Amino acid sequence: MKPASGPLIAYLNARRKGGQLVYADCYEFVLADDPDTPTILRYTTAQRSVTAVPPEGGDPVTYEAGHVLVSGLKYRLAIGTDVDEQDCQLVCKSDAQVMGFPFLKAVELGLLDKAVVKRTRYFFERWGQPTVGGIVFFRGFLSTVMDIGSISCTAKVKSGLVLLNTPMPHNMFQPQCLNTLFDARCRLDRGDWAVQGDADVGSTSRVIVWAGSTADEYNQGTIRFEAGPNIGAVRTVRQSTSGAILVTFPFDYAPESGDDFVIFPGCDKSKGRCNAFSNIANFRGYPYVPPPETAT
Repeated sequence: MKPASGPLIAYLNARRKGGQLVYADCYEFVLADDPDTPTILRYTTAQRSVTAVPPEGGDPVTYEAGHVLVSGLKYRLAIGTDVDEQDCQLVCKSDAQVMGFPFLKAVELGLLDKAVVKRTRYFFERWGQPTVGGIVFFRGFLSTVMDIGSISCTAKVKSGLVLLNTPMPHNMFQPQCLNTLFDARCRLDRGDWAVQGDADVGSTSRVIVWAGSTADEYNQGTIRFEAGPNIGAVRTVRQSTSGAILVTFPFDYAPESGDDFVIFPGCDKSKGRCNAFSNIANFRGYPYVPPPETAT
């Protein structure tokens, strides 16, 4: 059963006795670009933009009309813990953008990968009046992009139950730390370790020349450009040397001299690396577990 507010329940019960439902389907995409202040995209299938208070409460938000038309993500009611996987179709106008890129280009670049997708249906007494309330029909994660055309794309969206498909116990006894850098148990603030930089002359799509780079300091970290042709693009750092950053997967464009970026250090989950962060109190590895041996 979906939760609903008292006014919305009264509204729906009144319409059961006669009357037409007036509603708008609204879609929200919370991107995984920044854990603290993620980019949020909101669209509606209505002919005009919709401003409403989310069912969870908070400040009113606005869903834009006429830029991106989203369809799919039907309401499904079932018994069990099977992961609900559905198709989501997005038809975009040429003026729809994400982080300065055309919408479909942003999808191609992976800027919407792992985005949290939510479909909410808001109800009205009549158009032009404030909403009576809303019901969340679907919430999940953007998974695989199936195809991208000139004006549309289709992607797979999986419900939140996919997080239960982790084939391991909650805790494991292993030399490496069980935390992920900057997560809730690591307790380091990601913002405190962000370093601003800009690409120097000679940078390529795979090697970023930067005078501020230190050997091995940013291995397994991330780099995100905030200016230039790669704006918004995020890559994992394969290796940092004295004066250059090598990324695991090349950027789509070679950075221009002076393009700003923000880079975060990485962690190999070892006790020594945790000491370098002065965070040994939150280390959750077991470095003295004996190595596996074969009995003969």
